[in-house]
Amino acid sequence: MKKAFLLLPLIAGLLYVGLSSYSSGAAASASIDGTGAYGGASCNTSGCHGAASSSTNVTITLDSAGTSVTHYVAGQSYHIIISGLNTSSSSLPSFGFQVGAVLASGAGSSSATDAGALASSGLPSGCSYRTLSSTHHLVEQNSRITATTGSGASGTTYVESIPWTAPTSSYTGTVKLYGVINAVNVSFSSSGDKWNQANASIGEENAPITGTTNICAGSTTTLTCATTSGAWTTGSSSIASVSSTGVVTGITPGTAVISYTTSLGVSTVTVNVSAAPNAGTISGPATVCAGSSIVLTSSGTAGGTWSGGSIYMIVTGSTGSVLGLAAGTATVSYIVNSASCGADTAYY
Repeated sequence: MKKAFLLLPLIAGLLYVGLSSYSSGAAASASIDGTGAYGGASCNTSGCHGAASSSTNVTITLDSAGTSVTHYVAGQSYHIIISGLNTSSSSLPSFGFQVGAVLASGAGSSSATDAGALASSGLPSGCSYRTLSSTHHLVEQNSRITATTGSGASGTTYVESIPWTAPTSSYTGTVKLYGVINAVNVSFSSSGDKWNQANASIGEENAPITGTTNICAGSTTTLTCATTSGAWTTGSSSIASVSSTGVVTGITPGTAVISYTTSLGVSTVTVNVSAAPNAGTISGPATVCAGSSIVLTSSGTAGGTWSGGSIYMIVTGSTGSVLGLAAGTATVSYIVNSASCGADTAYY
């Protein structure tokens, strides 16, 4: 390998960018962005390290606490993982790399700007933070890096994990991650070195859905989301419907998952629909002798509370049993309560 070259693609074709040395890295020239966002001076297809090679497979992903994610939350910390795999018969024991994160709105042009912030310190050994402009940075190798696993044969892997903080402003939009790995044979000639690139689009998560989520059958509630231009849907239309403006109507008791989908992703919330309270109609004897008991019943929802005790009688709250005490009249009531829908009362 000639000191160290890193070859990079550019949207409509292949752009080849040379490293001047291991110490200066692939972005020594401020006009060169090895992440694929834009480029300046380039090598032609016969120079540098030749065309991108499928025998070096490259992936780039966003990682949160050991799990790959496809959406980010504003201001949260992640790691950008770039991985390479040698699938050729060539021995490629070392590698160089380059990683960047730019706003999708400017990717592929000279207006590309940072999305969030790559770590500028505390980087893995052999890595450097590079400034292309006040609004454009990347991380790359500053020396030849030994393969992560394997000794260079087919199956050898090359992995770097770069800390990244998502844009701190909510609803920034999609981020494009770009990366390139050049697997090298350390022959001090460019012949035989193999590189490839990868990119990934990472959408921002929607804002959470807000609003009342416990409603009564037959009533409505309005849900909202700070992310705009989305579509509302219900996962259980027989339990709750939702309009294009987020108005949810309870239909039958149960739970329904309400979703709000935008280009940034999907937010969901579970709406609980309760039955309307129904105290029904009280029936049973209308008189009771002092010292005797009667039992009243209701045609309404079970589990309500009986009340109406007085100097003339005692009413048992859970059963509707009435004990006569003395001659006189009194009113008995049966109350059914619902946390979502209030109360309903029947009288006798």
